[in-house]
Amino acid sequence: MNLATVLSIDSLIKHPNADSLEICKIKNWEVIVKLGEFQIGEKICFIAPDSVLPDVSWAAFYKAKSKRVRAIKLRNSWSYGIVEKLERVGLDSTYPLDTDVTERLGIIKYCPPEPQDLQAKGQLPFGIGITDEENWQNLDEIPYGQLCEVSLKIDGKSWTAYAAKRHNEWFTG
Repeated sequence: MNLATVLSIDSLIKHPNADSLEICKIKNWEVIVKLGEFQIGEKICFIAPDSVLPDVSWAAFYKAKSKRVRAIKLRNSWSYGIVEKLERVGLDSTYPLDTDVTERLGIIKYCPPEPQDLQAKGQLPFGIGITDEENWQNLDEIPYGQLCEVSLKIDGKSWTAYAAKRHNEWFTG
C-alpha cells in the first residue's frame, strides 16, 4: 500500500453536523476537509492512516496533534487520512494519478514500539506469522465471485485469531 499517493477527488458532500466542513471522497476513503478548499476532480495528495509525517513546515499542523496520521471522528463522522493540495506538499500537477509519492515526501509507516514489560506477550502462538493485509479502501473493486474477507480497520490496530486442537479439544485465542 502507498502511504502517500497522487489521486483525484471523486466527490464532496456537506458534513451533516458542521457548517464549515465537508466530506471528501477519494476512491473508497472519506476524509473531512475545510468547506470550499477542494474541487471535484482536483488532483491532490492523499496520505493514508498509519503514516508518520516528516519534520517539514507543511506537516507541522498535523504533527502537533499526533505522532502519526490516524482515523479520527469529527462531529460524528469518521475521517481517514489527510488530503492536501499538491503545491502545499511540494509537488506539482505534472505527477500522474496513482503515483506513489511516499518516499518523495519522506513519509514512513508507523510501527508501534516494542513492549517494555518483560511479561508482555510477544510472538503469536503456534508459529503464526504477523501480517499486514491490504485495506479494502485501497481496492478499486472487490473481486467478484472470489472468496474474500472484508473488515473495516479504523484505529490502526489489528488482531489475530487462531484455533488449535489439543487432546481432542479446541482452544481459541
